Amino acid sequence: MRTRFLPLAGLLLLAAAPTLVRAADEKPALVIAFKSLDGLISDAKYISELAGKEEEAKQAEAMLKNLLGDRKGLEGVDPKKPIGLYARINADDPKNSEVVLLVPVADEDALLNLLKKQDKIKVEDKADDGSYQVNVENVPIPLFLRFANNYAYVTGVTKAALAKDRLLAPDEVLPAKTTSLASVVLHLEQIPEKYRDLAITGMEQQLAKEKEKEQPNETPPAKAFRLALIDERGGMVKSVLEDGAGLSMSVDVDRDAGELSTTLRFSGKSDSK
Repeated sequence: MRTRFLPLAGLLLLAAAPTLVRAADEKPALVIAFKSLDGLISDAKYISELAGKEEEAKQAEAMLKNLLGDRKGLEGVDPKKPIGLYARINADDPKNSEVVLLVPVADEDALLNLLKKQDKIKVEDKADDGSYQVNVENVPIPLFLRFANNYAYVTGVTKAALAKDRLLAPDEVLPAKTTSLASVVLHLEQIPEKYRDLAITGMEQQLAKEKEKEQPNETPPAKAFRLALIDERGGMVKSVLEDGAGLSMSVDVDRDAGELSTTLRFSGKSDSK
């Protein structure tokens, strides 16, 4: 197995990122996508075998089948489509930020019945707007579920994110076909400026403390190099937060090549250095 890593490249486009075509103020700050359930199970087994854990993989697969009843325990979920999550940040009140989980659905009634069968889950009657409130024992906040576009959209605290005009279609968030085991896309421009400024201030304070630390037996040239390195790293992070447009990372499994690869891509704003 060979591991590849593509380093940060300032002006590379997010060629492998999920396509998001809505207006800028609708674009999520964060998108996380996973392979289908079938794909996740298959890749996990393959990686375990490559790592010399074939017996453990077989035991885990048998335990999973027993837990799910050979997938009957996940009745209603479509195991062939990707799973994902997206988040929007509320600039005025972070508590009102939206986080939405997307679960592919093959049968809505079957999934609802599955939830209702669980002792620690209570599904309330369907609301007038088409959503369901789901209360889970020992979970302090209510969850809300809505079916649309052959997916179950799930969010918490309030159901504002499930309003029809707030839902993102799956193909706007999740790649229809992907070889990636998982991918994370961070749209830096969608993070409110004041939060980026707070992050920069916190980082600068932490780096200042690091610079003040005395290293045992450190020579003057070594100290000068260490301080310069701290400044360089801090400047890079600051530049990413101030001038970055998008940052994405994906983990891919290539069985033909016998590779597990991690790819990192970064793009800057059009008017940035």
